[in-house]
Amino acid sequence: QTASAAASACVLADLSHSAIIAVNGRDATSFLQNQLTHDVTQVLNHQSQLSGYCTPKGRLLCIFRVCSYQGRLHLIFPRSLLDAVLTRLKKYVLMSKVEFADLDASWAHMGIAGDEAGQLLQNTLSADPQKENGCLTASEVLVIRLPGSPARYELAGETATMISLWE
Repeated sequence: QTASAAASACVLADLSHSAIIAVNGRDATSFLQNQLTHDVTQVLNHQSQLSGYCTPKGRLLCIFRVCSYQGRLHLIFPRSLLDAVLTRLKKYVLMSKVEFADLDASWAHMGIAGDEAGQLLQNTLSADPQKENGCLTASEVLVIRLPGSPARYELAGETATMISLWE
């Protein structure tokens, strides 16, 4: 039923089951480049990517969506893995100038999908990343275009902004 609803109009979904971590610091890009499976340097202001986080033996621990928002890298992944992932990332910081911030207390995260989702975003935020995995910032909201059809987007930002957007 959800697929048919999304295809015919728009579906709005709470994504609070996802964690968002901001990675700050002079060495953030190089640190993540050494920790994750994909080329983090390819994450530009208008692109996001999926990337894996593995043990030294190559066992997958987590899959992140990596994107850039206001010059900082952000990792989006299942909230159930937050403690384990943060503990492990912090273990490897050593001398790197990197800090991690769990945005749970100050950010909200939601999804929108459907044939009219792009037009709704254009009307509301004057933004619609057309390209799959495209990423942009509009009105202090991070907007990510996910692959697939019908059009699907993730939106994240300060809680107050996201509440008014939800309404």
